[in-house]
Amino acid sequence: MSVANNKWAKQTSAALQTAPTRELKTVGGGGEPIKVFYQLNEPKPGKELGPEGRVLRKDDVILGIYEGSFITKKFSTTYYKIRTAEGLVAVPGPTQLRNAMAKVALNAEVQITYRGKNIVDKGNFAGKEAHSFLVAASDLIG
Repeated sequence: MSVANNKWAKQTSAALQTAPTRELKTVGGGGEPIKVFYQLNEPKPGKELGPEGRVLRKDDVILGIYEGSFITKKFSTTYYKIRTAEGLVAVPGPTQLRNAMAKVALNAEVQITYRGKNIVDKGNFAGKEAHSFLVAASDLIG
């Protein structure tokens, strides 16, 4: 190894040892497990919810800090991670919730109220039922 490469390696090693660890974020998998996975529909006959599963009911409120989202591989469902008093929960995001959450800043306090299914007034899905949400947040994007 040349003297120049050795010097660079020592400087890099020293810099890494003094990096402020509070700024480091988990990359990829791992991280804290989700305590509750909400779903919008009752399980099919013969199926049961796992210990982490919970069905959202009309007027249920989820209050906490928005910590980002993830998309499942199997069905490409978007879930929003909310840190609540009971721990980290995941809320599935149909279109109306996805549109609202796209405006919420990361780490904002958020209140998500499930309003059940309502009839869509206009657009391609007019006359059909869709899941409805009311979202309030402490900080918005843009």
